[in-house]
Amino acid sequence: MSIKVIGVSGQTGAGKTTIAKTLSRLINAEYIDVDSLGHKVLKLSDTIEKLVEAFGADILTDSQIDRIKLGAKAFESPEATEKLNSIMHPQMVKIVHSLIKDYENNNKKSVVVDCALLYKMKLDSLCDIILYVRANPEVRLKRLVSSRGWTEQRARDRLFSQDAEPANDPKVTFIENNGNDISEIENKVKAIGYRG
Repeated sequence: MSIKVIGVSGQTGAGKTTIAKTLSRLINAEYIDVDSLGHKVLKLSDTIEKLVEAFGADILTDSQIDRIKLGAKAFESPEATEKLNSIMHPQMVKIVHSLIKDYENNNKKSVVVDCALLYKMKLDSLCDIILYVRANPEVRLKRLVSSRGWTEQRARDRLFSQDAEPANDPKVTFIENNGNDISEIENKVKAIGYRG
């Protein structure tokens, strides 16, 4: 690929989206929020049908997927989460590939892919470099409760539901994000030395 693809992943509540948006702004890159693609996929009739078959009709509100109800069932066990991922991920990955191809065809120089499950979805294979954002568990817990309005129990359930930290991947740069100061985050992103 002639377009440079930067993957940003990390632990729940570590601030990966803040890092990804900061990076895309600093290097004037296109930005793909894979989580938001998941929200779009949830509205597709084919997806709704498969999710109802897998988790039951009580995940619906007014014939649409109720994300809170789905989440309560999909994250109650690793098996249930895997079932959700097997339905959602192939369609989300397809959209990411299509978006990157479109950006490349339009002569864009770089794109930032913000994805919690970058490795599980095998999107790491598209990336030239990867930033992995991490923070200590108590900082992450407080962020999830305050910024997303989650209960402490829901936050604790989600803290460990994402990818394990990548090991021995030469494309990865780790970023510690235990503070909330945007200028500090900008300095960390600039220190990577990547300019698109």
